[in-house]
Amino acid sequence: KDVRPAWSMSAGSRAWSAPNSFANDVRGSRIMATKNSVASYLDRPKTLPAFVHVDKVALRFRCWIKDDLALLTGPDRVIVHKCILTYNLIDDSFSMMEPRQENSGLNQGQILRRQRVPKPDGSGVYTWRDLFIGADIMVRGQVVHIVDADEYTRKWYMEQATELGEPLQAPTDPNEIREMRERRKRKDYEMAKQRRIQADMMQVEEVKHRFLTYDRKVLRFYAVWDDRANIFGARHYITVRFYLFDYSIDCQEFEGSRTGKKSRFLVRQRVPKRYKSLDDMKDDTNCISMDDLYIGARINIFGKDIFIYDCDDFTRRYYHSQFGEPMHPIE
Repeated sequence: KDVRPAWSMSAGSRAWSAPNSFANDVRGSRIMATKNSVASYLDRPKTLPAFVHVDKVALRFRCWIKDDLALLTGPDRVIVHKCILTYNLIDDSFSMMEPRQENSGLNQGQILRRQRVPKPDGSGVYTWRDLFIGADIMVRGQVVHIVDADEYTRKWYMEQATELGEPLQAPTDPNEIREMRERRKRKDYEMAKQRRIQADMMQVEEVKHRFLTYDRKVLRFYAVWDDRANIFGARHYITVRFYLFDYSIDCQEFEGSRTGKKSRFLVRQRVPKRYKSLDDMKDDTNCISMDDLYIGARINIFGKDIFIYDCDDFTRRYYHSQFGEPMHPIE
């Protein structure tokens, strides 16, 4: 009786077993190791059966299905399902699934279990020759539009001297467009929120830095407001104090001279350069800064023209360290 080697579909190229796995007679005794009877895993036949070559070979295609819900109106009526079609060469069977999306509201997942798909005209079942880019096949009453294939499938078709063609673009689902817009809005909101948080943190750090650096450092200027052009007007001697920590200003008035009786002239606050309405108080860029305060400058504090003629020693030293120019009093 002829010696026939046993084969295994899952063992790959070394599917041929050792000599003790064969029988040469009805008694089932093992073959003696002779030159003519030894069967090795290297003694592969020149040609293997076709089902050995195509075992566990699957071709994957990207496709889409259009679902028209007649009971609904508006953009929710049309749903485009983007699926993955798998074709198994060993038995010409198909399986199809739709990747699950979070909060889609659709029953996604396995759409078609592994089975053969007959052609609508009854001429047989679909095979790999019916599958290509741009092909439309009928699966359980649904038209499946094939738009692309993976790299392995393209290489396999090239070995069969078949060109699949360029990939096509699947139509966009109206629900997906709406979800993309909502996702973009959420992303923009989160980015804006993060920017606000970072800006607030930077502002807090800046305020902290300015507080630790400039706390209790005040520039003191001596100024005068001449109101003698009006009835019962007089010359008012004012001390303008500028706080380096938050750029705020307060003023004190001295009766008769700068050594006279002291009274409050302006509470501490940010002072706009040109005041016309309360809206000017909200603009921080329009407030009096350190660049506007120097000996000989005229500042307008809520309609009052104030002339600066002197400053204290700390202010003089600070300006000299910052700008390199000394300031001299005006008599």
